[in-house]
Amino acid sequence: MAAGIGSAVGASCGNIAIENATVHAYGVLFDPIATPAIGCGYPSSGIPKSIPVVKISNDSDIHAHRGGSVGNTDYIGWAGSSWGMNANSTINLGGGTCTSSTVYCYTGDGNIVDKIVVYDANGNATQK
Repeated sequence: MAAGIGSAVGASCGNIAIENATVHAYGVLFDPIATPAIGCGYPSSGIPKSIPVVKISNDSDIHAHRGGSVGNTDYIGWAGSSWGMNANSTINLGGGTCTSSTVYCYTGDGNIVDKIVVYDANGNATQK
């Protein structure tokens, strides 16, 4: 139950840096568990180890397809499950930053955008 980019079952992941890139990342859905596009996979012990520190910068376009909305899986951040994980349907950069970039958020592998979040040069987010 790994994230598209990040950790797998019961593992931790170091920092993730995305700069001046277009990324399409896909989490997975295996009910009752779903994983984020970027972040932590579902832990084997039921308690997440950690989410990676994610830094996105310099006109990057991130297409984050979370595996599903089970347990409010994050687009970037925590995995979710019907067993009450930490996810809350958000972009959680694990203490990292996003600047001068756009994150397109999807649920599943389709092309219907749930929301678009644009980050300015100072890291301020505007949801569209």
